[in-house]
Amino acid sequence: MDAFIAEDFTLQSGTPFPGIHIAYKTHGQLNAARDNAILFPSWFGVPHETVEWIIGPGRPLDPRRYFIIAVSILGNGRSSWPSNSPAPFDRARFPLTTLLDNVLLQRRMVAELWGIEAFRAVIGRSMGAQIALQWGALFPEMVPRLLALCGSARTAAHNYGFLDTISKALLLDPAYRDGKYDGQRAGGLDLMRTIYDSWVVWQNYYRQGLHLTESTPTTRAYLDRPQQGPLRDANDVLAQQATWQNADINANPRFNGDFEAALGAILHSSNRASPICSPADMGTMQRKSCLWRAVPLQVPNEQGRRQHPAPLFSIKRD
Repeated sequence: MDAFIAEDFTLQSGTPFPGIHIAYKTHGQLNAARDNAILFPSWFGVPHETVEWIIGPGRPLDPRRYFIIAVSILGNGRSSWPSNSPAPFDRARFPLTTLLDNVLLQRRMVAELWGIEAFRAVIGRSMGAQIALQWGALFPEMVPRLLALCGSARTAAHNYGFLDTISKALLLDPAYRDGKYDGQRAGGLDLMRTIYDSWVVWQNYYRQGLHLTESTPTTRAYLDRPQQGPLRDANDVLAQQATWQNADINANPRFNGDFEAALGAILHSSNRASPICSPADMGTMQRKSCLWRAVPLQVPNEQGRRQHPAPLFSIKRD
């Protein structure tokens, strides 16, 4: 794992953040033309190593063919976040980081480290998909191909409300102590997991008993299952939640709140084909909004956001 450090970076909020860093790992070699790079940001609650299931010889992201840059988003995984930032940005004092902050820092990284002027593609899932869409809107000349999995161009009102239940589960935990707790605390984090269990899967997931296993033979056992992996830091979760809750690809000086203009910039080119408009129930694109040369796809499943995105990578690549 490597890290790109920016000593003179100012956040979208206007707050200077000297020494801010993003962690990354590369796979494969950048070719002489510097046109085989694929950027793959991480998503909520996971580091960039999580994307490695799809990287390898013979896999969709083949390092023999592509130069893949897996990067941890801010407030998440391995990049700057509350638990690894020194004062004055430690703990609950960590500032809001936005989609724009992530994209501008990533753009600076790829330019300074590798001289990359355009990607082969940008891929993202969930919050990573939001960052991918922000890339496509701000720098369409750098993103000829974009694959946004289970993500949205802006966080919908229903999603915003769900995310508020996460923050309240942590903030109302007496052990949180305004973010000045010592060590890891399980109470609020355990409630957060229960909230997730009720939201991230479809109702049919429970109706069909897909949550029942040998180790969790009842719904009660499933909800009370032991925590897997290390316990998350509450301040880190809140920092990620704030980025997600405030995600909006038009909330920046270029688009100044014009959502249609931000969507219209994605994959837009002088030789564009007819646009494909999404149905009203597709989260990434709103009704009457179009992406040039875009193909919205739905993968039938019963696992909701926990569905493994592998089926989407069966799409033929050029």
